Amino acid sequence: MEDLLSLIRHHEVAECLQPYGLLVEPVDTDVLHIDAGRLDRGVAELLDEAGLATISLHDLATDEAVWKVVARFDELVAKHPSRFMVRPVTKPVAPPAMPRSESWLERYYGPNGFSPLGERKPSVIDHWRSAGPLIASIDDEPLVFFDASSQISTHAAGLNAARVQRHRDEGHFDRVIAVNP
Repeated sequence: MEDLLSLIRHHEVAECLQPYGLLVEPVDTDVLHIDAGRLDRGVAELLDEAGLATISLHDLATDEAVWKVVARFDELVAKHPSRFMVRPVTKPVAPPAMPRSESWLERYYGPNGFSPLGERKPSVIDHWRSAGPLIASIDDEPLVFFDASSQISTHAAGLNAARVQRHRDEGHFDRVIAVNP
């Protein structure tokens, strides 16, 4: 049961940090690495200075402890908000390798993974960096491809359409029910 709670808390931290452009990577059984590779290089230094480049799973032993750790990230982002913005991709790119996608897919499909079947697509999609018909992988140097047939970005305006994002950011959806009461 403790292993399951640890995994849940790890996932909660990952969900809370993703909007800041931070990815949570398990390094070993006791430590989570906070990866700022999708942001400018100075963000990794900010994390180091704040003692937030890694998180011990012991620091996530209770729900209250998780929220204290997340609050530390919230404070750092509040001090440097423009540094924690994931910029959308603007043109197709084909990098020589996609190490983060490979490791995430291996973790998902590997011997202790969630599915016995392999993935036919070699990348894990980064919804924060994808824009319109351009789809980006989660890698520091992402694979970016044009989804001409809208197989993935099936919305009429693609992923993260600028007008929809602007309306969300300006509060035009505040009165829309976002959860099932």
